[in-house]
Amino acid sequence: MEASSSVYDIFVFTIAGASPVDFPDGGVLKKLATVDASLQRHGRELHVTFANGRFALQRNGTDMSPCPTMGAHLEPRARAFLEEKVGADFLRCMKCAIWDWGDRFTRPLEHLEDVQRHFAEQSDCPRYITEGINQRLEVLRAKIATGSADF
Repeated sequence: MEASSSVYDIFVFTIAGASPVDFPDGGVLKKLATVDASLQRHGRELHVTFANGRFALQRNGTDMSPCPTMGAHLEPRARAFLEEKVGADFLRCMKCAIWDWGDRFTRPLEHLEDVQRHFAEQSDCPRYITEGINQRLEVLRAKIATGSADF
């Protein structure tokens, strides 16, 4: 952009992103700081919009929590919806907010079994969560058994 003398403001729109708590890489905002600095030298700006919020990246480096007490910064309407749906206290127990290209995508059966174990350990887990996971596992296992799984 600088080589062509065409520097413009940059707008990034995302549903959610990571807001790591005590992580060395600092998350997306820290990673984009050099881009922002380059733009500012030309009187331009970087605008980053998180539609639902910045989720709290957990110590394993992959799970993103929507829980504000664990470091998430949520858009107020998104927070109200989540708290109404699963309860403010249960947000701390939520797991795997984002389905990405890692194990969740390449090994969905193992991932769902891990998620199933996690929520089975939560005494106050809403029933629709465990029922939904069980239904999805049933469908996935049937696809694997018939060879129609597309992963």
